[in-house]
Amino acid sequence: MTTKTALLQTIRQHCLNCCGGSYKDVENCTSGPTAAPYSTCSLWIYRIGKDPDEPTEGMKEKGRKLAEKRKANVV
Repeated sequence: MTTKTALLQTIRQHCLNCCGGSYKDVENCTSGPTAAPYSTCSLWIYRIGKDPDEPTEGMKEKGRKLAEKRKANVV
């Protein structure tokens, strides 16, 4: 079974290969949404190896605090 983490790692490895093994070039990749139509990469958004739709730790913490606050007001 393939996990989301394994897929993101595979994409990250692809990006490193594409940029000649340079982590800095992967970060500064110009094949994103503002690139010319013939040079855009559909994997660009995942190049860092993280899911862009996944909430950050800060957002998770805000959610936990809100849930605790609501629970305290309901009970």
